[in-house]
Amino acid sequence: MNNLTLVTTEFFTTDEVIEIGGKAFLSKYLNGEPVMTARDLIQILDCTEDAFKHHLKRDGKCLIQGEDFHHMKGDELNHIKKKFNEINGDLLEPNWPYQNLNKTNQLNLFTRSGVDVMCRLVDPRSFVWSLLKSNYFDVPQEPAFKVPETFAEALFLAGKLEAERVQLALENKEKEALLVKQEAEHEMFVDNFFDESSTISIGTFAKITGVLGQKRMFAYLRDSGVMMASRNEPYQKYMHHFVIRGQFSTPLLKCTSAKWLLTRMAKDNLISTSKKDMCYDNIKAKYSDDLDVALEAAFKAA
Repeated sequence: MNNLTLVTTEFFTTDEVIEIGGKAFLSKYLNGEPVMTARDLIQILDCTEDAFKHHLKRDGKCLIQGEDFHHMKGDELNHIKKKFNEINGDLLEPNWPYQNLNKTNQLNLFTRSGVDVMCRLVDPRSFVWSLLKSNYFDVPQEPAFKVPETFAEALFLAGKLEAERVQLALENKEKEALLVKQEAEHEMFVDNFFDESSTISIGTFAKITGVLGQKRMFAYLRDSGVMMASRNEPYQKYMHHFVIRGQFSTPLLKCTSAKWLLTRMAKDNLISTSKKDMCYDNIKAKYSDDLDVALEAAFKAA
């Protein structure tokens, strides 16, 4: 194990590289409890993302949120992102694992029991779970706090705690400023669950909604003023929601604008609000480049 020296909060810590069967991941502790991300498990179990999502979608009902996994988003996720950025910037060895969370909008952290379940589902014959128990989950942790025995130690500890308090206050102020900035820049119907280049055909989008076929979907887009009446091309004001490709100038809907179009359909009473949310989860599960977003959609579908 290779130790890193980092100043972290009690809520989430990560300080070493864990090696299991020739593969490695960064240790993660949520409120002192060892946890793993989906990418950690995929790396250690040596399986594909599709295989991992398949097992979750098929058997995810057996996992209990709060016991087998924790769903991180909002302020908690922003805290974790900052720690990961600090760690990734401090990695000195090329073989250390790197995980970029900058585009992640939600994160699932699997607990000991959740990792046990996933190991049994993905590869019940492997020894990975035994290795994880002996090298990570069941390793005794050193006491987080040592009572000072001398006045000098107490003075040193007081200075250290004050420095950490000031650092935490600064981080909270930066976090609040970031949240204000994000709110100001946020567009109501456009999100970053998807890569900007991800697209979905109008026919496939129509099939997912289940209420209109491809021809009727194009007719709806023309009748609602999104596309030109003479041909199936969006007006300039809506062009940023689409990509035009191919010899026949076929319009493709950007996945980042899927919520925008679903919301228009709900306002026009073509689909219900619950149907809109269900369709959006379906699109996220199939097209999102964010693994944890896709996994969350798979959890809901399970």
